[in-house]
Amino acid sequence: MKLVNIFEIFKTERKTMYRIVIFLFIFSLLLTAQEFNSDIKIKTTGNSANLYLYNGKGNQWQIGGGEAGCYLYDRVGNRYTFFSDNSGRVGIGTTKPTEKLHVSGDVKIKTTGNSANLYLYNGKGNQWQIGGGEAGCYLYDRVGNRYTFFSDNSGRVGIGTTKPTEKLHVSGDVKIKTTGNSANLYLYNGKGNQWQIGGGEAGCYLYDRVGNRYTFFSDNSGRVGIGTTKPTAKLHVHGSAKFVTYPANNVGVQVGHENGNAPFIGNLGGDYGLNIVTKGQKRIHVATDGFVHVYSNLNVNGILNVTNELEVKGKSGFHSTVQTNNNDILLYTDTAHGVGVYHPAKPFNGFSSSGPVVYGYKGGALGTTVSGQKVALQWNDHNQVGINCKPFGHYELAVNGEIIATKGLEVKGKSDFHSTVQTNNNDILLYTDAAHGVGVYHPAKPFNGFASSGPVVYGYKGGALGTTVSGQKVALQWNDNNQVGINCKPHQNYELAVNGQVIATEIVVESGWADFVFDDDYKLMPLEEVEQQINKNKHLPDIPSEEEIKAKGVPIGKMQAKLLQKIEELTLYTIQQNQQIKQQNKQIQFLKLQNENLYKKTMEISNIKRQIKNMQEILIHGNK
Repeated sequence: MKLVNIFEIFKTERKTMYRIVIFLFIFSLLLTAQEFNSDIKIKTTGNSANLYLYNGKGNQWQIGGGEAGCYLYDRVGNRYTFFSDNSGRVGIGTTKPTEKLHVSGDVKIKTTGNSANLYLYNGKGNQWQIGGGEAGCYLYDRVGNRYTFFSDNSGRVGIGTTKPTEKLHVSGDVKIKTTGNSANLYLYNGKGNQWQIGGGEAGCYLYDRVGNRYTFFSDNSGRVGIGTTKPTAKLHVHGSAKFVTYPANNVGVQVGHENGNAPFIGNLGGDYGLNIVTKGQKRIHVATDGFVHVYSNLNVNGILNVTNELEVKGKSGFHSTVQTNNNDILLYTDTAHGVGVYHPAKPFNGFSSSGPVVYGYKGGALGTTVSGQKVALQWNDHNQVGINCKPFGHYELAVNGEIIATKGLEVKGKSDFHSTVQTNNNDILLYTDAAHGVGVYHPAKPFNGFASSGPVVYGYKGGALGTTVSGQKVALQWNDNNQVGINCKPHQNYELAVNGQVIATEIVVESGWADFVFDDDYKLMPLEEVEQQINKNKHLPDIPSEEEIKAKGVPIGKMQAKLLQKIEELTLYTIQQNQQIKQQNKQIQFLKLQNENLYKKTMEISNIKRQIKNMQEILIHGNK
């Protein structure tokens, strides 16, 4: 039967008992959820009309319609399972469908045959088929009669082929297009390597994602960079490069056009040397023994740095520094006048030093010409030297001015110093005998391998540092076991003993650490047991008591590790409590939701009771 505006019936004919019987019959049908074989109309004065469905399993549904459309609503799951808007668009899993059928979520198609398919047609005559069969799943163009996508049962995907041989098998070109600034293809292998082939606003590239570096880059101007993302030439290599070319038996790099005149740098005819060739002629050859051979003119505008040997035959002009880097050079006018840095095999009169030798027939001099000819140092044929003066009397050295020794000064015999002795970072040694002394040692002959440039004070069986301002007082002393005492004697069990307080900006103790607390097999003591031990012992477990500290002291490294262990254990306790709090919050939210549902049901029952009461009043007044 058809239910049409029940309350209108009672407004027009309240006294008709027949209408009352019809109403009670319809109302009983609604309460007992009997099956109807005709239409049902629900009309309300609000914006929506709903039919609520409940079963004995706690499920609740709501079938209704409103201003936006009609729907099927899961009241327990709090979601719309079906929605149809006023434009005829149907949404499954969404209340905002954008197409005739809009599904938000997965779709399952099941048949009893060997394959299941979904057929798609548009208004332009195109036809597609999405399906799966015994061989795999596919996307099929029914008009073009071709498979555009295929995935077999082994997980291999084919694009343009139905017989893929790899995880992804593309038969044809590949185009990657994105709406962002770059498009990328990511490659992974079973060894942990990861690569990225892509293109962006700056250019295209090959990127090593594990090594975090670009191995190849090509910018938008056609410049290629290897080892750099900012190439400045057609090919820009940042790092080493290996070339095998030009022509057979030659290994190197040819720059320019292949017309026979292009410069070439590399190996010629397998000689394993380095050659520079221009216009087909060898100009420079660096042999494997280190010798450099120049086959044309050499023009040096700057510093010429020779690390092995340079031999110049003929007239030569040097317009800048000639640096030999500890190798020998000799300049002379005749056998009696010249200057040279001599080869050890042919020294000047047995002088085997690698330093320069300036010599003359009956003496010589060193001078300047910046403001006229001036002599700074001169010597005679008696090997007497004068600095800023002529050699004097019977002295081997005469100096007109002050002396400062920057490379060391050795004095043999008794010496008196009437002012400060300044060595300017050079070494000095003062001692009474081989067992007692103080010194700043030369790096070539350090004290027992101690290569520092600082002072060394030593004694036969120890030593001390002290003061005499108010009597002899020892501030620091040491023994022959390398044990040190500050303001006290060395302690037999310790390398350093201090009688007094110590202040430091930082102390580094190298010992074990307590990260084992975070190991999976670490057994964290229950908090109840920790509380019992605290109540019993008045200190944390594994921490020494106050009596032990007073008796034995505190090992700083061990105690720091113990304190860290307690902090890490406290962190684990905090994490456990946080997890418990999260679980309790979930339970509270669940109870809150249950309470809200109970409240809704209570309100619904109240509404039903109120409607029944209103109907009863209508019936009572109708009988009157």
